[in-house]
Amino acid sequence: MEDSGDYYAVLGVAPNCSQEELRAAYRRAVNFWHPDRNRTPQATEMMQLINVAYDLLRDPLRRATYDRERVHRSYSSGRPSEHARHSEPYSSRPSSGKSTDTSNLESNDKSWFWVMIITAILIFAIKAIVFSPGE
Repeated sequence: MEDSGDYYAVLGVAPNCSQEELRAAYRRAVNFWHPDRNRTPQATEMMQLINVAYDLLRDPLRRATYDRERVHRSYSSGRPSEHARHSEPYSSRPSSGKSTDTSNLESNDKSWFWVMIITAILIFAIKAIVFSPGE
């Protein structure tokens, strides 16, 4: 249940909503999806999801952790989506071994490739500066 999607979308709120807005959205969702009021087969499952989403988002520390993970997943996948750039976690990367041939890669994978190259160069340069012999 923990990896079942965007909890903000489950409750119908924006990621920057206040605690009062979050609580009001939770109450609206509970009133609509409660199995005693809603006789559809997915009502129980939706109530469980709503409860998990609210339980996570109402705690400021858990909410901050969740927001960081959402941003990380969106950057890992290379695709922005609604609200706060949430999308499917971890895009597929080329599985062609250690080849550096970028001709068959999609543009998102090319971006990932160049970010990794630039990061490696920066790490090498920083290590050279930090660990260079004293003057």
